Amino acid sequence: MRINSILLAVLLLAMSHECNAQYYTNQYLSLDGINDFLSTPNQNEINFDSAFTVECWVSVKDTIGSNKVIFSKVNSANTTGCALLLTGSGSSPNNAGRMQLNINGTSNIVLAGGTRLSLNNWNHIAVTFRDGGGVNISDTIRFYVNGAQTASFNRLIEPIVANTDSLRIGNCYLPTLYSNGFSGYIDDLRFYKTRRLPAFISADRGIALGLEGISNIATLNNTRYATLTSAWRFDGNGFDMIGIQNNLFLRNGASFIS
Repeated sequence: MRINSILLAVLLLAMSHECNAQYYTNQYLSLDGINDFLSTPNQNEINFDSAFTVECWVSVKDTIGSNKVIFSKVNSANTTGCALLLTGSGSSPNNAGRMQLNINGTSNIVLAGGTRLSLNNWNHIAVTFRDGGGVNISDTIRFYVNGAQTASFNRLIEPIVANTDSLRIGNCYLPTLYSNGFSGYIDDLRFYKTRRLPAFISADRGIALGLEGISNIATLNNTRYATLTSAWRFDGNGFDMIGIQNNLFLRNGASFIS
């Protein structure tokens, strides 16, 4: 009973904390912004489709130069897939440090309005997408920073086209092209196959998932994590904690630090 009380206290503290910092201590992914990244082979479950949420913690060192890749599954022809990036000053000076969602390569680019990420501080970010469900029905894209919605877009976008490319974290927006390197740290990255509710994004951002003991993903059904497809805590490795084990592998010097 004492253990349960402690866990409850920790969860309540995490959910009520207001500062823009991680709520827990662990390791995280470190990227130099030059040529390092993480990747995992294609699986259907990590393709973007009619609805999704990507969320993680980031600490950004700089926004100089090209756009900075956080999460990408764009093909080598730059015509299919989707990617979450931070806008670089070399691409759009007035939007440097804002989130950017590229759909079907770079055929549709959506910039998050309002909020720029502060440098050298931990910030929680999220993007949600839901297909309108038919011709001439607007899709909905929403951006969040530290649990608060900062931008919402309703616009006509062609359906996201899936591909068989690898999922890449931190660089390689186009395979073998290292011009979009993210410089800084990434932690607690999660990919959902649904548009998460704003209340869940805000409340759950500071709660570290402890899924090591879950052997059957069906146990998450009927919970707020039912559509969680992959989750990477970066605690010394790139293991996917759920799903069919979309483990991320370090490339070109990416590392995990405390």
